[in-house]
Amino acid sequence: AYDDLRASLSWAIKYGHLAGDNPCSGIVKFKTRSRERFIRPEEFDVFIEGLKKEKNSDFRDYVYLSLFTGARQGNVLSMHWKDIDFDLALWHIPLTKNKESQTIPLTPLALQVLQERFEKSQSEWVFPSSSKTGHLMEPKKAWAKFLRTTGLKDLRMHDLRRTLGSYMAMNNQSLQIIGK
Repeated sequence: AYDDLRASLSWAIKYGHLAGDNPCSGIVKFKTRSRERFIRPEEFDVFIEGLKKEKNSDFRDYVYLSLFTGARQGNVLSMHWKDIDFDLALWHIPLTKNKESQTIPLTPLALQVLQERFEKSQSEWVFPSSSKTGHLMEPKKAWAKFLRTTGLKDLRMHDLRRTLGSYMAMNNQSLQIIGK
């Protein structure tokens, strides 16, 4: 939020909508510790069993694809069918948070989830919705319910991304590959 405010004020000053210096200049931000939470091996069975029992197929499949691809939440939720290559087992993300494109290899489990959804789909989106974007948005309520049902604590949706990276590291995958 600080960076957004600072950038907005800088833009306003640059284009003459605000006079003077940026009031955010010189502010020292609090140092925050990076989060290291991921689904631990002793939690994994409970997590997977909870997903198998999940009645909301959109939520369940979103969680599976987040876990199997390690992609950011916004990219998974806004996934288009045109960006999935079933033959080559690849998902092309045209624009990531970093303003770059990215191609993600799809595991057999991710392909299975996608194939099942594709067979029933009548939309351009993998996760269609009646929202103004046309696709599902962050499933906060479903996530909270899932955590209550499974009894898992202090787990965030972004931790799914970290979980994939952690297990790749435990299996001696190179840090360069994990970072990609």
